[in-house]
Amino acid sequence: MIGENYTEERIKVRILNKEKELGNIIDIKKNEKVKSSKGYERWATKHNLKTAASKLIEIRDRGFNSMEELEHGISRISIEKNELKREFDKLSWEQKR
Repeated sequence: MIGENYTEERIKVRILNKEKELGNIIDIKKNEKVKSSKGYERWATKHNLKTAASKLIEIRDRGFNSMEELEHGISRISIEKNELKREFDKLSWEQKR
């Protein structure tokens, strides 16, 4: 077996959730494989840079051009989520009555 992340079920889940993933950033300071292989360290560094660049492009494509805009957007979405949850809870309570 090559690892628990490579079972048929785990692979299917990753494929189905590909759009939801943020990207695999490898913790270079804590990863044992990085410590034991310079080649893997170079690959992981390049991989992390590509992943970060991809996410930055995705964020900009959604209209966020600064950290302030992104933080404001996150805050707005969080407030909306909380309002929707309160409304859902209220409707659930009314339904139970």
